[in-house]
Amino acid sequence: GIVVGEGLERNMDILATYKKDWDNFNLSISGGANAMYQRSASISNSSKPGSGLVVPNLFTVDNINSGSLQYYNRRYEKSINSVYGMANFGWKDIAYVDLTARNDWSSTLPAENRSYFYPSASLSLLVNNMFNMGNSVNLFKLRAGWAQVGNDTGPYRLNATYGNSGQWGDATMLSKPGGLLAPNLLPEQATSLEFGIDLKLFHNRLRFEGTYYTVDNENQILGVPLAASSGFGSVQINAGLLQSTGYELLLGITPVRNDNWDWDLNFNFTQNETKMIELAEGVAFIEFWSSA
Repeated sequence: GIVVGEGLERNMDILATYKKDWDNFNLSISGGANAMYQRSASISNSSKPGSGLVVPNLFTVDNINSGSLQYYNRRYEKSINSVYGMANFGWKDIAYVDLTARNDWSSTLPAENRSYFYPSASLSLLVNNMFNMGNSVNLFKLRAGWAQVGNDTGPYRLNATYGNSGQWGDATMLSKPGGLLAPNLLPEQATSLEFGIDLKLFHNRLRFEGTYYTVDNENQILGVPLAASSGFGSVQINAGLLQSTGYELLLGITPVRNDNWDWDLNFNFTQNETKMIELAEGVAFIEFWSSA
C-alpha cells in the first residue's frame, strides 16, 4: 500500500505585559491574542486482500488492477481564535492574587455557540511571613482557587458528511456516520474549586501538602447508545452535569541529610469520587463502558 499525508499547525500570538513595583506592592498585567489553525490530509492506495500486484515487487498504483484498487482519503481542518488576559498582585511577600480570563471562538461549534468565556482566580497567603513562627517553620501557605475551563469538540461533528468506505467493483462506496449528530452543540465547561495547605518544617526536612477540590463538568459532549431499530447506534448530546470531589495528600520526610547525600521519603494518597448529577432531557442513563 501507498500512504501519503501532510499536517500543519499554525499559531500566531501577540502578548503585551505591564509591570509595576511599589514599596510593599507589585503588579503584573498581561493581555494577548492567539490564532490557531490546524490542517491535515492523507490519501491511501492499496490492493484488495488476495489481489496483489500485477508485476511482483513493483510498488506503484499503476501496477494494481482497477478492480482491485482500494483508496481512501481524509481531510481535517480546525481553527480557534482567542483573546486572554492575566493579572498578578503581590503584597509584602505575604498575599498573592492571580486572575485570568480567556474567550475562545471555535470553528467546530455552531455559529451561535462557538464563543465561550472562562475566567479563574486564586489566592495564596504565606502565614509564616504574617507572624513570627520561629526558625522551625520554613513555609506555611494557605491557598484557594476557583477556575472555569471551556472546551470545544472535533470538526465535522455537527452535520453528517460522507466518507469513503471502500469500493464495490469499480464503484466508490460512500457512507455517513453511524450515530446521530447534534447541530446545536454547546461548548463543554468545567468549573473547579480548590482549597489547600502547604507546610515545610525543620529546614524543609518535614513537608506536607493537602488539597481538597470539586470539579463540575457541564455540557460534556458524549455519544449515548440508541436502539438499533432507530437506524443509528448512538446520538451525540451535551450530557448534563458530572461532579467530581476528592483530595490529595503528600507527606515528605528527609531522615538523613549531610554533606555526602540526602535521603528523601515521599508518601502520597489521593481519593476521587465522581457522580452523574444531571442528564440531558429524555436520557435515562449513559453507558461509559461495558464488560460484555
